[in-house]
Amino acid sequence: MSTHKHEATHVFQIAKKAAQTSAWFIEGSAETNSIYWDSDAEMLIRDMFINGFFFRIPDLWQIEGTWLMYKIGNYICNVIWDEFGEEGFKNIYDNAETKNFENNLESSIGVNLETLDRKVQASLVQRYSYLLRRSDITDDSKKITEGQVLLSSHERFFLTGGMKGPRNVMYINHLEEDGR
Repeated sequence: MSTHKHEATHVFQIAKKAAQTSAWFIEGSAETNSIYWDSDAEMLIRDMFINGFFFRIPDLWQIEGTWLMYKIGNYICNVIWDEFGEEGFKNIYDNAETKNFENNLESSIGVNLETLDRKVQASLVQRYSYLLRRSDITDDSKKITEGQVLLSSHERFFLTGGMKGPRNVMYINHLEEDGR
């Protein structure tokens, strides 16, 4: 069902002659209209934020046409929808034929791309910054002896292995109660 709504949104965009809007807006608003938000988008955007590679609006040209652009565009369009609602989108589409995208945004919702980018970044921080304070699984992990790999683990026992001379060697390891 969501694929149909996504593609139907493109039919609407063509009818509104929205070719002057940016690709991230075209695909992002189609995603927003069809699914609003889904687990794929949540996973991707959260991961991009936590790892510091969420693309800012001026840099979206680097990923144009990719799945990343769809999902980042979806997030940005959700920010627009949450603040400016259906009326904001209606205004953007009504002005799409006669104005370039940046001028369209300014006259339709009263923000330029720089301000919109700041709103998006603020939204990301508000939504995901608590995750940056969490400890990582590696904070409590045990370093394996150089040249070995983890083969299996169960509770406090784990198997490691690796090459020792011409042979493969396997080690059975045990963690004490305190994790050593």
